[in-house]
Amino acid sequence: MRTSLLLVSVLVVSGCAGLGATIDVAKPEPPEWTFALPGEFEPVDRVLIGWEEGNWDYLPYFTELADEVSHHAPVLIVGADADREAFADHLTQVGVPAAAIEQLDAPLDSMWMRDYGPVFVRSPDGSLVVVDLPYHDDRLNDDAVPTRVAEAQHRPELTSKLPMEGGHIQADGRGRCVLTTDVLVSAEAYLDMDERALGEELYSLFGCEETTYVSALQDEETGHLDVFALITAPGRILVGQYDRLQDPHNAAILDEDAEILRAAGFTVTRIPMPPNGHRRIFRTYTNALILNDAVLVPVFHHQPGQERIALRILAGQFPGRAIIPIDSGAVMALAGAVHCTTRAIPSE
Repeated sequence: MRTSLLLVSVLVVSGCAGLGATIDVAKPEPPEWTFALPGEFEPVDRVLIGWEEGNWDYLPYFTELADEVSHHAPVLIVGADADREAFADHLTQVGVPAAAIEQLDAPLDSMWMRDYGPVFVRSPDGSLVVVDLPYHDDRLNDDAVPTRVAEAQHRPELTSKLPMEGGHIQADGRGRCVLTTDVLVSAEAYLDMDERALGEELYSLFGCEETTYVSALQDEETGHLDVFALITAPGRILVGQYDRLQDPHNAAILDEDAEILRAAGFTVTRIPMPPNGHRRIFRTYTNALILNDAVLVPVFHHQPGQERIALRILAGQFPGRAIIPIDSGAVMALAGAVHCTTRAIPSE
């Protein structure tokens, strides 16, 4: 199962319901560095997928995922030699072109590439910089992945103590960022940072001129934004919607989140949330991967009618992109799906 942690940034050149708010941050004058977090709907160069021994238990899911990605972007498999190479061989055997598969040697502890993998930000000249966020103390291999990627791609690397994982944050590519209040609570509890101090650090690292905090779902173990929301374009966001009879408390949380985001200037579209089985498995349609001409969406086959509605809503948000369902029922039991197990590298 998954578990979730004075920003200090060093540039290295290598070869809770009720807390939602929007914070406008005064820009430093003049900023030494100005980085920008791209929107996930922007052009994609390739997609990282982590592979370690435990992934073999979910081979059908990862096979479908990598195969579908390969039709739209190269797949960069990250993992230790034996398992990584065996998975790459398996993919070619099922028809994935060898030319669409790349590999990077880096031993892993888990499959959650979104959370420990590199976060890519743009520097003023448009080039990409790798941001290395802290990960779990007992997952040192995972924590080392951003550095491995930065070295392999000869990119500068920023290391940060900001208390969050990749699933906590999304940006609209225009200076507006959305995070869950879990980050705010952690920053205050462990780093003694209030909302304004955190907002200033988010501006420095990600170019967040406006930061909106929304509440995470109650009893959902990650506290991540991608469980229930997806920014689809500048100023536009999908927000999950629960049936009030199924989960009245989380239905109220998401309704409040939607209002907070509307007040912050976002155009909000609601999308059904699948039943969570009395808060045991938080299935989601927003845990999706956006590619140049496609969107890969987790599906679960529990409620076909609801899934058709969700896929139509996604199609309306992404005209011109194919909406491709990925059977994610097995891996979702571990508290993650398509977005959680991938990391797109933006195009330069």
